[in-house]
Amino acid sequence: MPRRLLVLSLLTLLLLAPASTAWARGNGWEPLNNQPFTVDACGTTVDATFPMDKEYQQVTTDAEGNQHIKVTGALKVTLTDSATGRSVTYNISGPGTSIAYANGDFLFDATGRNLLFLTPEQAAATGLPQLFVTSGPISVLFRADGSVEVQRLGNHLQDICAALTG
Repeated sequence: MPRRLLVLSLLTLLLLAPASTAWARGNGWEPLNNQPFTVDACGTTVDATFPMDKEYQQVTTDAEGNQHIKVTGALKVTLTDSATGRSVTYNISGPGTSIAYANGDFLFDATGRNLLFLTPEQAAATGLPQLFVTSGPISVLFRADGSVEVQRLGNHLQDICAALTG
């Protein structure tokens, strides 16, 4: 699998990762348990850690096999350029209601503050940075073939590549 698709897969896995029921909030809500990871983005290697991880998910599956994912809670991410040590921290608590389609497409649909990663090809196709935080409603369809369709973009977009490497 190309490294760029791995990034999308990692983000999807973060949203779909199974969690221990011992920490459940009730009514089917489970902790997301976001894990640190490293990704090549913005022309450098970026390490992501989560100094605050109190985010929960509720996943239901419809008759067509699509997974509907509701995410809420508190989440902060620290992104560090491993070459320079420069880091930035953002509140990316959402919330969101995404869909992992049975055909492999993934609809990221959220409000509030959210972090998104794009491959270089996706960034070039959309005119967006590879790594950015948005505020406000956002809806992005990541297709199984690696293409991306921005359906709605938040009220404010912050280029994390510029913050890390600028």
